[in-house]
Amino acid sequence: FLDFVRELQDALGYSKTNLIGHSLGGWIAGTFAYESPHRVNKLVLDDSAGMNPKPPDAVANFRPPTEESIRAQVESIIADPVLKEAQIQAQWRNANVPGAEKAFRQINKHLNDPEMRSRYFLGRRLPYIQVPTLVVWGEHGNQMFPASVGRDIASRIPGAKLVIVPG
Repeated sequence: FLDFVRELQDALGYSKTNLIGHSLGGWIAGTFAYESPHRVNKLVLDDSAGMNPKPPDAVANFRPPTEESIRAQVESIIADPVLKEAQIQAQWRNANVPGAEKAFRQINKHLNDPEMRSRYFLGRRLPYIQVPTLVVWGEHGNQMFPASVGRDIASRIPGAKLVIVPG
């Protein structure tokens, strides 16, 4: 994934970009900012993964999403009915892209590898991130990444700003 970010920057002709990462994307963005600080202008980590030595249950026991499971998850976090339905439809459409399940299984296999999780543990890299960083977290977090994880991440990055979103 890190190579992909570098290759995308190169293909687009950007030597330096702002990175925003959510969940696995936050893990990738944080690691990228550590490994390639000269290629990152600013960093935003939102409900970022990479801090737990063992995979969360949803990763360890991956099951392809059903429309009902997507609906239940989205309904638990989005109140606006129009936005809620749009998000459900978008996630269901993405889950049904040809090859999506195979890709998710390959990613999960990698994320369940203890050696990989140890090698790329984000926590030990955070103190070395030197780019301006914003850490954004929901007040109540979620099952995989409670707000305490966001506070921990922000406290480890020099000069990071933490924003906890209410509700």
